[in-house]
Amino acid sequence: MSLIDLHIHTEYSMDGDKSVSYILNQCASRDITTIAVTDHNSTEAVEEAIEIAPAYGIDIIPGIEIDTVFGGTVFHLLGYFVDHKSPDFRQLCRNAEKAELAAFPGMIEKLRELGFRISWESVLEKAGELRPTEEMIARLTVTNPENADHKLMLPFQGGGERSGMPVFNFYYDYMAPGKHAFILREYIPLKEAVSLVKKNGGIPILAHPGSNLKGHEDLVSGILESGIRGFEAFSSYHDAEACRSFARLSQENDMLITCGSDFHGSLKPEIILGEHGCTLSQDEILKKLKAELI
Repeated sequence: MSLIDLHIHTEYSMDGDKSVSYILNQCASRDITTIAVTDHNSTEAVEEAIEIAPAYGIDIIPGIEIDTVFGGTVFHLLGYFVDHKSPDFRQLCRNAEKAELAAFPGMIEKLRELGFRISWESVLEKAGELRPTEEMIARLTVTNPENADHKLMLPFQGGGERSGMPVFNFYYDYMAPGKHAFILREYIPLKEAVSLVKKNGGIPILAHPGSNLKGHEDLVSGILESGIRGFEAFSSYHDAEACRSFARLSQENDMLITCGSDFHGSLKPEIILGEHGCTLSQDEILKKLKAELI
């Protein structure tokens, strides 16, 4: 039986920090035989992964995770078996970076409305020659000593209920879609992203729907009509019931089912490669995914 993980971020992702070689080594140690490299809006890591993967006995699926907008909120679209060398994805990355940079100052102002000490200038100073990211904003806010006594910060400190992954949990509680500091950015519309993936030979799958669809269940029919070919039913975001629910939704609509840990490295230290709660045959999931290409 194969072990697969079809949702992994490397240091090429805006919110990942582990090298391709580190990830492959860890996957090999866990007997994972097939992975998809799915960085946010980027395929830059894929070629490196393909080149060195044989040494680890691992098959690589060229992939990407595209930040998209649909129904006034953000959804993530996984693209599998895409042409990772396509210039379309380089342009996509540039457009996404532009949209994020335009939104970040406003997000910081909203965090300041809640009483957190954080400034755009401090983020730019921390970034240096690197690109500012949401993760950077969240990390600076959480680690700023001036915020230590803020009552809203207490759950993220040692022993607090949100202290296991403090930076990610802070982002999720205050900066994610629907939260106080969130600002909708001008990402590519979902339907256009689906078309982009298909144009470049890929298979479009909606990532961790239990996270992005929560509170937006009325959008399911429109998402199905967008042209996606399946759902990432098994995800570290989902509990057992959510996994069953999205697997059932996929089956009822003759769609593909995938599984992925959504590994990011230190941003989400509790998420482990290969752990996505899949209860179906992973060999069968992979077989059906590949059959879509024929």
